[in-house]
Amino acid sequence: MTMAAAPAGTATRLIACHDCGKLHRLPVGDNLHDYKCTRCRGGLGTLSCDLDPPIALLIAAAVSFLVANTMPFMTLNIEGIAQDSTLLSASFALWQSELWPLGVLVFLVATVAPAIKICGLLYVLLPLRHGRRWPLAGRIYRIVGGVRPWAMMEVYLLGMIVAYVKLVELAHIELGIAVYAFLATVLFEIAAEAKSEPMAVWHRLMPQADPTMLQGTPGSRLLSCHSCRQLVRVDAEAQHVGCPRCGASVHEGNPDAWKTSLALLIAAVVLYVPANVLPVMTVFYFGAGQPDTILSGVIELWHAEMYPVAVLVFTASILVPVLKILALGWLIAAKNRPRAVALTKIRVYRIVELVGRWSMVDVFMIGILTALVHLGNVATIVPGPGALAFASVVVLTMLASSAFDPRSIWRRA
Repeated sequence: MTMAAAPAGTATRLIACHDCGKLHRLPVGDNLHDYKCTRCRGGLGTLSCDLDPPIALLIAAAVSFLVANTMPFMTLNIEGIAQDSTLLSASFALWQSELWPLGVLVFLVATVAPAIKICGLLYVLLPLRHGRRWPLAGRIYRIVGGVRPWAMMEVYLLGMIVAYVKLVELAHIELGIAVYAFLATVLFEIAAEAKSEPMAVWHRLMPQADPTMLQGTPGSRLLSCHSCRQLVRVDAEAQHVGCPRCGASVHEGNPDAWKTSLALLIAAVVLYVPANVLPVMTVFYFGAGQPDTILSGVIELWHAEMYPVAVLVFTASILVPVLKILALGWLIAAKNRPRAVALTKIRVYRIVELVGRWSMVDVFMIGILTALVHLGNVATIVPGPGALAFASVVVLTMLASSAFDPRSIWRRA
């Protein structure tokens, strides 16, 4: 590892960049600046933050989340027949269809993962505010970090908006109190994340390694935990050790990680074909059925002059998955390149990590429509096998990007 120096005369701690592994001295007690890696410009964060704002926002998010899951969500009225729904109705409707794995997935990412995230953060932050650490706090905070990409409430909200736009001209839609509580939960969560600093929380759970860690015994190695970025001194013979702060396995970068990422990516490419060929849902109106694929749904929205929604669905469901597959393939297959190209590749990797989950918009929309439009012979929407294939593509690409080790980019450079 190479190391970037902090200003002279300040108390510092050592931290390695998550994306490239470069070692830095980070000042302690500075919560006014957001430090970045001097090599790849990845965020290093800070080691100090005020816990009161995120705690207050998370408590508000927990209350509104409870309301969103227990109160009426949306009501559809068509031809004098009404159909009520709750937030969980989309999961149950998909479960009761032949695509029960899709119902399980929607339940996990729209309900379970957000609940784990909110409750886990409160479990860790509330005692830390009073200088205490509850049992297993480090492991739970690590789990929260792993769950964070899968907590898709804001994506679900976007799917709900698309479903509302598709139905509002065909039927009367009433929004229940749960919709507003759900929106409040999303806003509270976003604000809490903006006000919190993960590295400052880790530092409170256990202080980040100080510069004395650089003075190790001959032959030993200094490794960084990939979960909490704590530095651990490892003997030359040891292959890996447990992180003393979060319990994760600390080891050198796996040179074969790209094989796992490639295998997941190939599976996503194979499933992308049926995801776009098979119908994602079929609309039955007075006994007549009309199957829709992803592309036909976009064309239908465009012909209905819902141009913004058509562009949104096309971007999230067709353009983003294709670009993500191509980007991951490039990152995995590219050989040794100049350092300037490595910087471009790490930026592409961050974009892939950021946008991949937004492709779930179509899946959530289908779940909401299936739950709402279930009126017998008058109108019924049935999910199709293309929806399950498409959800599998999204999950596999997310797993592929998660399995990819960004530090391999700099090892190649």
